[in-house]
Amino acid sequence: MKAFGIVLALVALLFSTGGSARENAAEPADEGARLYEAGQYDEARAYYEGVLEKAPNDVMATVYMGRIAMANKDFQGATEWMDKAVALAPDSSNVHYWSAIAYVTKLQNTQDFTQMQMLVDKVRSHIDKAVELDPANVDARMFLAGYYMNAPTIAGGSMEKAKEQAELLLEYDEFRGQLFMAELHKKEKNFEEAEEAYVAAAEIDPENSDPYYQMGMMYQSTEEYDKAFEALEKAIEIDPDAYGALYQIGRTGVLSENNLDRAIECLQLYLGREPESGMPTWANARWRLGMLYEIKGDDESARRQYETALELNPDDENARKSLDDLNAKGQEETQGTEEKKAPDTKD
Repeated sequence: MKAFGIVLALVALLFSTGGSARENAAEPADEGARLYEAGQYDEARAYYEGVLEKAPNDVMATVYMGRIAMANKDFQGATEWMDKAVALAPDSSNVHYWSAIAYVTKLQNTQDFTQMQMLVDKVRSHIDKAVELDPANVDARMFLAGYYMNAPTIAGGSMEKAKEQAELLLEYDEFRGQLFMAELHKKEKNFEEAEEAYVAAAEIDPENSDPYYQMGMMYQSTEEYDKAFEALEKAIEIDPDAYGALYQIGRTGVLSENNLDRAIECLQLYLGREPESGMPTWANARWRLGMLYEIKGDDESARRQYETALELNPDDENARKSLDDLNAKGQEETQGTEEKKAPDTKD
């Protein structure tokens, strides 16, 4: 269903602006949370199962069980756990926020039209309640602002309401408010204003590389590759561990067919560390490296990278197509050389 599909842009927005990745300051840390953040979901589930055996009404444990279910792509289980959490703590803004996350994730993974409509209603009811209960819950308010920005009118979308939420975000969290302002400006193709918002965010938190990373992605999408390189390099200067920026410099090199040596260097650095969840895989990086070598005219190095990408992920259709095209090109060149060498038999 195309219209409601726009709502799913919320998921990307939440992560790009630090929404669902941030913890509510009121949540106490425990061993289960540490395991969850480390991606050790089986261990985290076992920990919280132990908590719930002793205290079946523990709200935080119930919420984390839902989050673990989401991480394991058990979307039905995730909403069931969040429904339990809401029943236990109906006046918790944070519980309603995570319930909205669970339902939008389930929405992202359903094909049934009737169920989509029901899930959209669930998302809206939980996120509205989260903001009503705690107007200063920035995660929830950013989710609501993103909903207004991305949803079709028939589902309650409104750029005016999104802008109203953005102004409130600036009051509660100026850094993330500026990042959301940039998203609004991009939506309206006001890229200069978006850059100004990113720069404002960078001035608020000079040690955070996200504004420059997102600025680089914006200029990559508008094919302003020199600006993209500059912003992504700034992100790495601020945070040498900004591995996403390393990958995107490599990708920008492919798209622009420029700055190739630096693009290759960045992808090689990217391959030096296991990618975090949601980041491009090593197979992706090998494929991009192959493209860079092919642009440079080093077909043998390109072929090795494509083959390595397929060893890492045999289902990588991008790498497979690139390898097939490269081999076909090699066969054509060989055939052309042989034809030139063949004697002319014409009269």
